[in-house]
Amino acid sequence: MAVATPGGVAPFSLDGFAGYSLRSSPFEPGLWAVASAANYGVVGNGRLHVVREASGALLPLFAFETNAGLYDCAWSEQSAHQLICACADGSVKLYDLEAAAGGRPVMAFCEHEAEVNSVEFNLTVKDSFASSAWDGSIRVWQPERQDSVLTLAEHTHVVYECRWAPHHASRLLSASGDRTAKLWDPAAGVCSVMTIDCGPCEVLSCDWNKYDPNVFVTGSVDKTVSTWDIRAPAMPTNVLAAHNYAVRRVRFDPHSATLLASASYDTTVCLWDIAERRPSDAGAIAQYNHHTEFVMGVEWSLFQEGVLASCAWDGCMSVWHTHMFRKPF
Repeated sequence: MAVATPGGVAPFSLDGFAGYSLRSSPFEPGLWAVASAANYGVVGNGRLHVVREASGALLPLFAFETNAGLYDCAWSEQSAHQLICACADGSVKLYDLEAAAGGRPVMAFCEHEAEVNSVEFNLTVKDSFASSAWDGSIRVWQPERQDSVLTLAEHTHVVYECRWAPHHASRLLSASGDRTAKLWDPAAGVCSVMTIDCGPCEVLSCDWNKYDPNVFVTGSVDKTVSTWDIRAPAMPTNVLAAHNYAVRRVRFDPHSATLLASASYDTTVCLWDIAERRPSDAGAIAQYNHHTEFVMGVEWSLFQEGVLASCAWDGCMSVWHTHMFRKPF
């Protein structure tokens, strides 16, 4: 396995805040948003960073301060200058970069009863977003309304992440501490359409394959990355093992049907190719060890093929090209 410390773009300091999540803008190449929290998110305020990659550096554009830590963020799919944030105070806040001078959210959505872990805009119809929280619920919202349009509440533990399908206008995936992933169709009602038993441990992250509408991936406390097919959900199609601690984030590459990345509490990011037929103990095709604390966020660039970004509790964000650090086996 190739092990490397990425170079190229200089790391961006989050000024003492712990990085939790980051997203690539769907409108502008090289534009990133990072959700972060003071004191590792246990107590204190948060900060939303907006940075641009230029001339081998990450340059700060905006920083929004919040009274509670931020655990996730997502760009609007309709407006290039709007973002939403998942907040530790149980709210979801909407920010507008064109109104950045005030530094205040333009809207706040406040129905969750505990910390909000994830936010995600619908990738297909683009006029709604979903949030998931420690209260065990998922809520579906429309940006122009302060009350949610739907509450999905079958999970019996914290819902760590929810992800809209890129192929379907009303298909939502969730990952939970109750050790399951659930498939929902909000257009059909509040009951899930499928529950997948993911094993003995909490499921911390999930993501859809961008090229196959039936395939998704999960990351678990049991240190594994698993791929699944909703047509045969009884068992995973792959179980990938290279991390030494819980897998905090998993993301399929938007430019490849088979590449995916994972971030872990073991302070590394791993790169996988689910098409490769390699020995079961061969592990990931690359492992990056540039962070010194829990890696909480990993994300692919939506515009630049092979470009990957990560953020961690060490207060740093990094961006690099994976092709620079892969070696043939």
